Formats: sequence, structure tokens, C-alpha cells
Amino acid sequence: MDPRNLFGRSRRQLEEWAAALGLPAYRGRQLFRHLYRRRAEGFEDLTDLPAALRERLGTRYRITRPQVAAATESADGTVKLAVALPDGLEVETVAILNRRDRTGGRTGRSAGGVPADSGDEESVGEGATDLTVCVSTQVGCPLACTFCRSGAVPFVRNLDGGEIAAQVMLAEAQVASRLGAGGRRNVVFMGMGEPLLNADGVIASLELLTDPEGLGLPPRRITVSTVGLPEGIARLGRDAPEVGLAVSLHAGDDETRGRFLPINRRYPMAAVFAALRALPPSRRRRLTIEYVLLGGENDRERDAVALIAELRRLAAAGLRPRVNLIPFNPWTDPAPGAPHRPGSDRDAERFLRALSAAGFPATLRRSRGGEVLAACGQLVAGRTRRPGVTTPPGTVPEPLGAPRREEEAKSARPERTRRPAAGAVPPTEAGEPA
Repeated sequence: MDPRNLFGRSRRQLEEWAAALGLPAYRGRQLFRHLYRRRAEGFEDLTDLPAALRERLGTRYRITRPQVAAATESADGTVKLAVALPDGLEVETVAILNRRDRTGGRTGRSAGGVPADSGDEESVGEGATDLTVCVSTQVGCPLACTFCRSGAVPFVRNLDGGEIAAQVMLAEAQVASRLGAGGRRNVVFMGMGEPLLNADGVIASLELLTDPEGLGLPPRRITVSTVGLPEGIARLGRDAPEVGLAVSLHAGDDETRGRFLPINRRYPMAAVFAALRALPPSRRRRLTIEYVLLGGENDRERDAVALIAELRRLAAAGLRPRVNLIPFNPWTDPAPGAPHRPGSDRDAERFLRALSAAGFPATLRRSRGGEVLAACGQLVAGRTRRPGVTTPPGTVPEPLGAPRREEEAKSARPERTRRPAAGAVPPTEAGEPA
């Protein structure tokens, strides 16, 4: 973190900073509210601080946060942002808007006429618009999952907590004119990068996002996705016990999963499930299994049978996750393009019915933003390398918040909601990636 930049610091850090300057702690709290609630961009905006203090701070410190370099909107209203970081690198962020029906559920059908969000404690008005922001946590990605476009570009660095939280602020500002009263805000850590390889940055951003004097997001409205790093899962469960967790599984056996996720050679499914079983109990944590449907590779009847067998083992341990089925979203750039193809709607429906018949809640996501490469697995920023800096393919730089594993370096290369039965809804509730 730049020691002169005040953006990105938590309320506690700003209180300590104020005390170190001989100022009352409440000055730090004032600055925190200005930075994250009022979105101040300069010291001149801190109007409840004395002019002499503002001038003093302006000579010694700065407020520098990421900015929107470009915005692209798809026909369905999804907005993709190219976010420029202070060092000139870029990541991509996606804002998904969804209008609710009169029951407070998401538009679309669900089994038995039950609104998709009927289990939530909050209520919204008729026609309220929800916003889900999909944030990135790394520039590039070192894990090279074959179904994800982000893995096709070299890893450069982790984002800090302020750079992650700023993406939410920028997305909200970009679509502010389309948000009405009563809508819900959701944040999903499902953009570029593996969040739990950047546990320090993710935990720091969660502190900023959930602080009631700042962005004030309920932890239940935030979901962190991971390929399944046991140490990172343990830390998230300890430091953010109410935040949702989504595990990228994508297969019901290690052989199949290993073809898509090189990291499975280091952390096979048994290790991932052991980490889930070891999580401290939390009544508010949502657990989701993510499953990208790859045509003819993991969407067959036998694949559903294998997945159901693993889900039953989890259920026997007291864990009953929801399964989020995701149609594969292809790309052509960078060359040679995606190595997989989307499956058929018929196969996706059959897979969904099998999970439902086995008693496991499942959703089949309706892709959003695909025409502007903003759908799940399609994010790649236009500028992901500093001038003069290169990262050889297959190299995993030392991650923040997780120990370096040589085996990982070797293996890395570059809604429909169904409560047992049929239906479809858009993907905007926390726990469903952009």
C-alpha cells in the first residue's frame, strides 16, 4: 500500500493514522466516511474538517483510487467496466442489473411459484432493481483453468483491499441513474483472478465493504468464489464467517476435474471437501457449488450421477450446498480461443432435473453480457502488464495471504432456480457469479 495514499485504509487504520498525527480518533472516522460513503475524491471535499487541516493533509497525503477507463453495455443492460489501477494496469468489473417482480422475487419462474429469494429476511418493493457487482482480485490469473478466459493471460499482481472495494463504488456510480429505492446490492468475487490466492487483499476489501460507516453491505450479500484452496477456505471461514463461499467444482471426479483445473493435482476434491467440513459453523454462510457445463465433457448423465454422489457425501457431513449450473461462455481472443464448446439446452435441463430429483437445490444460470465478453469466464482486461515487466507463462508469483506452493507453479498454465423441480430466473442474487 502506498503510504501517502489514504484510500484503501480501514476505519481502524485511519483512526490509528489520525492518532499518530496527534489528531482525535474521530478525525479518522470522519475521513473514512468521506472516502467510502460520500466518495470524496480530494481533500477539498472534506468540508467538515478545518481548512488548515485540509491544507496540511493535502501537502503530505493524497486520495488516489482506481478510475473507469472504459464502459461497455450489452443489450441486456449488463455493464462491463475496464478499471484503471493507479499503476496503469487494468482489470475488468461487471455490473448486472435485475428488476424484481411484485412478490419481491426475481423476475422469471420458480418451482411451485416460490420466489427465488423468499428465504431472505429483507423485503423489497414492486419493481425494485437489484445490482450485482462482479469484482476482480488479481491482474491476470496464475491458475489457468481451461474454461476461463482470465487464465489465458499472465498473472502480474494481486489487488489490494482498496482496489477491490473501489470496483464496487465505480460500478454503483456507473449505473446509479438506473437504481431505484428498495433494490439490493450484491457483490461476488468472481472476476479476474483466484480470490484466495490474494487472501490479504480480499479480507481487507471485505472490511471496507461491510463497515456500517462505509459501504455498509451485509456480509450475507457477498460471495467469495474459489477453486478450492484449503488454507484460504479456512482463513475466510475464520475472518469472514458470514460471507458466502462458492467452490468451483465443475466435475464429480478428480480425473475429469483435473483436465479443467490444473490446481486439482495439488488440491484434489477430497482436500477441498475436508476444508469445507472443517469450516466453523455459521447459520448465515451460504455455500454454493459452481459447475460450468462443457458440452460433451462434464454435462452427460454419468457426470450428473458422479456429482450427486459427491453431494451426498457432503450432505452426510451436514453440508447441503446449492449447485449453480453455468452454461459455458466461449471466446476467440486471445488465440486460439476457448478449448471447449457450450452444451445444449436439453443437456443442461436434464442435468438440472437430475440434481432436483436427488433433492439438491440447483440453479441454471441465464448468461448475461456475453456479447461484450462480460459473461462468466470471459473477463480479460486490455492492459494487464506493466511496461518492461513480463511474467513467463506457467509462473505463479508469490501470492499475498497464501504460501507459495512449488507444485502449484508447476501445474499452472497459463436462473433458473429449482427447489426440487423446473423453472428459471436471472442470476443476480449473492452467490451467483456475473
